Amino acid sequence: MPYLVERGFKILSVGLRIRLNSSEIIARQMNRKSKGTAAERELVNLFWAGSWACIRVAGSGSVRHPSPDLLAGQGHRTLAIEVKASRSRSVYLSKEEIRDLISFSAMFGAEPWVGIRFDRVGWYFITPEDMVETPSHFVASLEKVRMTGLLFEELTTSKGTRA
Repeated sequence: MPYLVERGFKILSVGLRIRLNSSEIIARQMNRKSKGTAAERELVNLFWAGSWACIRVAGSGSVRHPSPDLLAGQGHRTLAIEVKASRSRSVYLSKEEIRDLISFSAMFGAEPWVGIRFDRVGWYFITPEDMVETPSHFVASLEKVRMTGLLFEELTTSKGTRA
């Protein structure tokens, strides 16, 4: 059913569906975008509270040059972070998002990280190499992230270095 909802259908009951109007589709897209923006802002505040400098990158994902969602640094470490927030148990990133994160990080001299906030679970951070590659995406499941990922406190200590 999520496929139908993404394609603009509202499920009323089993087997019955109606087409959403354009304003409902735009509202759903705005809700997704605002959720992502809120997650990015939350993470910026966490970094500043932990004595790290952090900024959101304007135009990330909408410009032709690679750019992460956030840049964070503290003296000897710089992190380039692609941010995702999810209510489901898996997060999908396009191959282009991961390729751009790795490319930008190499040029900028930053460590590439994917920051994922699972609803009712919290923040985890994984490297692109820790994600599972499928033919069309990179996937991070909550179970995999709990095994291989770092919590915010682990990422922002010297133990978090994985460059």
